[in-house]
Amino acid sequence: MLHFSRRSRFLSPRDPESFALKRLSLAVLAVALTAGACDSEAPNKAQRRRPIDRGDVVVVEPSAATFLNARVIAVDGTAVRLQLESDGRTLHAQLGDLYSLADNGAALSVPGVAICRDTGAWYPCRIDSMSGGIYAVEFPHGKQRLARPELLQATGVTAINVRRFFRQRSKRSSFAKGASRAGAPSAPDGWHPRPGDPVLVAKDGYWFAGRVLKRVEDGLRVRLLARSAEYVVPAERIIPVPPYKGDIEPGGYVLVEGGAAADAWKLVRVEERRGAKLRVRDEHGHTNQVARVAVVPLRRHRPAP
Repeated sequence: MLHFSRRSRFLSPRDPESFALKRLSLAVLAVALTAGACDSEAPNKAQRRRPIDRGDVVVVEPSAATFLNARVIAVDGTAVRLQLESDGRTLHAQLGDLYSLADNGAALSVPGVAICRDTGAWYPCRIDSMSGGIYAVEFPHGKQRLARPELLQATGVTAINVRRFFRQRSKRSSFAKGASRAGAPSAPDGWHPRPGDPVLVAKDGYWFAGRVLKRVEDGLRVRLLARSAEYVVPAERIIPVPPYKGDIEPGGYVLVEGGAAADAWKLVRVEERRGAKLRVRDEHGHTNQVARVAVVPLRRHRPAP
């Protein structure tokens, strides 16, 4: 705090030059003291964030909410060349995409988002709570409790990316739960595949377009358009291609054709009916419009009588 002599309160305005000089002197003194105070704080800020240099071990975000361990091998201004610890590949990045493990003392927001380490790898995470210096966090693959060195503060665009990652993950989870309640694609009652029929075949968790070749002892031999390969599959893993009878209400789930005839069919949710058209949304939130007669409805299996 600046302390002034009581005499300064009684500078005579009748001596303009002396009055102006003294006011100027006081102003210069105040600026000098303020600058000195700022200079005294600058080293502390520098100590709180050490510049990234060659040889440093860092975490890099090469794409949104994806994190890799790397070592800095060159720094040129804001451009950095890295060597990935996973496979030795080199990667070019910007300083703003890096997190130094040597500069990991920043305060974390609770609740909030961060970058968390699990068995040597770094993931987007969400901090739920903290007690006794131990953080309860949510990984993409589950929940854990971590000590402070296992977390990095997510800043700027990274924090936005991590929040978006968990929002999208929540939407995908909600989508999957709704689809599970809806049931599964199934053949209409009384339908039996015959050689030559165009069908959809369940393979590796997806449905692909194919054609029945013939019946065999273990089921049916089919050829998939996607792979030009033949497989023997049980009859219950084969359904007819559309159209299907019955109404499809908003909120229901259906299969629609992929981008090409050979692609896996996509699971989507019906958002709205517009005459002979349906507005549908996939697990990523992308919407599209499809013909009612071109979809396969999901339905719950009815117990055998």
